Amino acid sequence: MTEYDIEAVAEELMFTTSELQEIFEIYFDEAVHLLPDCYAVLERQDYMEFSKIMHGFKGASANLRMKKLAQLAEELEKRGKAGGGAEMALELPLLEKEIDVVRDCIEAFYGKF
Repeated sequence: MTEYDIEAVAEELMFTTSELQEIFEIYFDEAVHLLPDCYAVLERQDYMEFSKIMHGFKGASANLRMKKLAQLAEELEKRGKAGGGAEMALELPLLEKEIDVVRDCIEAFYGKF
């Protein structure tokens, strides 16, 4: 289980946990669209676009102190910049799984979004 201390993150970012909940809702709404977009650009072999998507997701994840998600996105971003490859589509489920793990942790704190 991924350790994610919402109260510590809220304090570090100078938000209340209620304010942070609103940010999480936006983050996960956008994450829902992330994976289909990634698969679509990989199908077109548009590795630079894939890299841009991962760059944005890496930044959003890092800003919210979601370290493992930021690391996975950074690795995928680098691979996209290097010209990617078909195996990248096989790595996206790892990202998807970690998104689910973090969302489950957050939902355990707040209840369902």
